[in-house]
Amino acid sequence: MKKIIIVFFSLLFSLSIYFAHIIIEPVRVIENNIEHPYLVAFDTDFERILFTDKSNFVYVYGLEGDFIFKFGGMYDDSSQEDWEFEKISGISVLGTNYVVADNSLNKLCFFDTSGNFINKFDLDYTPGKIKGDEDSDLYITNIVDLEIVVIDEFQDKKNLIALPDGYGEEQILDISAFGVSWEEDYIFIGDNINNKIVAFDKDGRYEYEFSSESNNRIMSIDYLNDLIIVTLENENSIYFFNEKGKLLSDFGSKGNASGEFLNPIGLSIFEDENLLAIADSGNNRIQLFDLSDLDL
Repeated sequence: MKKIIIVFFSLLFSLSIYFAHIIIEPVRVIENNIEHPYLVAFDTDFERILFTDKSNFVYVYGLEGDFIFKFGGMYDDSSQEDWEFEKISGISVLGTNYVVADNSLNKLCFFDTSGNFINKFDLDYTPGKIKGDEDSDLYITNIVDLEIVVIDEFQDKKNLIALPDGYGEEQILDISAFGVSWEEDYIFIGDNINNKIVAFDKDGRYEYEFSSESNNRIMSIDYLNDLIIVTLENENSIYFFNEKGKLLSDFGSKGNASGEFLNPIGLSIFEDENLLAIADSGNNRIQLFDLSDLDL
């Protein structure tokens, strides 16, 4: 049974401010044979959760927590199979395909929704996080050159978004955290060198930015109903900001009970169902939360 309770406390990231701390009970916990999960994504058409852990497999589960299949696995130098991975940096859904990026082998792999390997593309850049949009385009971060490569569902290149680099306003020096709002057509960059979150439109035009209010690394960003949702390295809570950068709330605390975390890393939103999936890495599990009653 979902339960949301609002209480108040102060001092987050050494700031003397007050905000709402929310206790949310997960509606589902997936924790069988998982070892340090760090990326998670939703297949909204099939109502599935995809995630990866240190094994370099991609696991596919139903929303009720039922295991469906897994694909991928650890790359073996002796066999050198195209569908294996050394370091998965991004997972997403593009049309009727599952897409996996590997930033060690610099490749992008496509699988069908049964986990069967389709093809591989060797890249001339290092891919990071990836995200498919509602128009069946895939956004691929180039973490070295601070670019976003956009391809369509036929794997044809559509656009290249070159982001301005530097220490100043409207500039970034890091692109390891990446989120989107297809509702607002915004791209969010978590810049861990400048300690800020920057929003650009889908053509790379600057929109706004705000401080992450922390020296800890921004790990993941997503967006739901005017809320920017963030996980931070070594912080055992999930944070909600508004579009002006005001910290509205957080939930979670350190621990292994339901609704608690040990180094949550990846997050993903299933917007139509108001579901939030968290890769709770230190607890070796995925926690799924219903945000339908969230009112900030």
